[in-house]
Amino acid sequence: FRHTDHQVLDSVIEKFSSFLRESFKNRVLGPEYPLVSKVKNYYIKSIMLKIEADKSFSEAKNIISFLLNHMKSNKILAGCVVQLDVDPN
Repeated sequence: FRHTDHQVLDSVIEKFSSFLRESFKNRVLGPEYPLVSKVKNYYIKSIMLKIEADKSFSEAKNIISFLLNHMKSNKILAGCVVQLDVDPN
C-alpha cells in the first residue's frame, strides 16, 4: 500500500488487515513499514499473507479481490495505491 499521507496510509492498511484477519486469522503478517518506507513522496506499508500449499489460491484471490472492491466502493482506498505481489521471494 502507498499513500502520500502516512496517517491515512496507517488507517487504510489497519482496516484492510483487520478484514483479512477475519478470513485468514493468524496467516496475516503485518502491516509494517519496509526498510525503505518512503519513495517519491509516497509512504509504503506492507502486509504479507501466507497461504499453505494445500489451500485454495483462487479462494484467497477471490477474498482479497472482494475486500479491495468493497473498500474502493466505500472510498476508503481513495488516493491509496495498492500493489499485489503474488510471490515476493
